[in-house]
Amino acid sequence: MKPPSGGKTPKTMNVILLKPVEKLGRAGDVKDVSAGYFRNFMLPRGLAELATAAGLKRAELMRAKSVKQQARDREMFSALLKALGNEHIVLLRKATDEGHLFGSVTEEDIKNTLADKGYKIDQKHIHIETHIKELGTYPIVLKFEETIMGTISIAVEREA
Repeated sequence: MKPPSGGKTPKTMNVILLKPVEKLGRAGDVKDVSAGYFRNFMLPRGLAELATAAGLKRAELMRAKSVKQQARDREMFSALLKALGNEHIVLLRKATDEGHLFGSVTEEDIKNTLADKGYKIDQKHIHIETHIKELGTYPIVLKFEETIMGTISIAVEREA
């Protein structure tokens, strides 16, 4: 990227997000970000482009498409949370006689267990409140969006 006349790189620049960026925005959003963040992080990963007149028109189309996709996702996530509320989820682990696990239960373990039951959930949506290092029943938060979240219960039992 060539600096504008005067030889100085601008400190911030308007960009159009091509993909969702956590804690920044969704595809099609126009954001003001630092030049270094755009140049070193967003541009190489294909997350954003400079806001040009043609790009702003594409951004409008992306936003409209994104709104429709969000509505479909909300319905799917709500149905998924409702279905998971009726499930009994058990993870079997090796444990000591006192009930301490050899290792701990991770988000990936929960994701794999849910996948075995036919539920495809991305690991980033699974939030474990405390480290699971003992046998017992634990609440697990599934957070799909700020407005769509729920809690499921998993039981960690001794492997035979």
